[in-house]
Amino acid sequence: MNNNRALFVIVFIVTSLAMAISSRIVKHPLNIAPMIGIALFSAAYLPKKWMGFALPVFCWFISDLFVNLLVESKTTHGWGYFITPTALGVYASLLVVFLIGTSLRKGIGIPKLLGVTVSSSLLFYFITNSFCFFEGNLYGTGVMGYLKCLYAGIPFYKNDFGPLFGSFFFNGIMGDLFFTAFLFGSYYLVNKRSLKPAFA
Repeated sequence: MNNNRALFVIVFIVTSLAMAISSRIVKHPLNIAPMIGIALFSAAYLPKKWMGFALPVFCWFISDLFVNLLVESKTTHGWGYFITPTALGVYASLLVVFLIGTSLRKGIGIPKLLGVTVSSSLLFYFITNSFCFFEGNLYGTGVMGYLKCLYAGIPFYKNDFGPLFGSFFFNGIMGDLFFTAFLFGSYYLVNKRSLKPAFA
């Protein structure tokens, strides 16, 4: 790994944690977060596969600790949050996104990166909402209850950020595309206009 790529990966690791925490406490359109981008970038560029999985999980866990134990402890029940289906769904989703992201270690192109990002967004949505369905009886039981749970993540809602940021579902896709483009684009510029994996 040359010096430029090594330095970028180190800076990336440090800033990822800051991005993860700030995305939980700074007011912004709901469901726009850097975690999918972090997971894909980690899977593609960290020298060891286990590092690529450990980094996004670590970042999300630290941000969860900060939010659930300090910021919103009254509504998230502190440590109890980590054994809820919602939390398990998020961490299971990060594992799936990481596994998808490992395909980038063999080579990265814009179409492939776009496909991987959108696929990760969709899977994250389906997995987390599926786990949410099993957390209670909010949407009813059976197939219809499950479909209602999935649908609940799509409708537009009132917000302070204009009509473009009115869908929890599409916010996720837009946010994932933005942060993935930002991370991989930054690396492209630092690495002399190349997306070649850092460990190669």
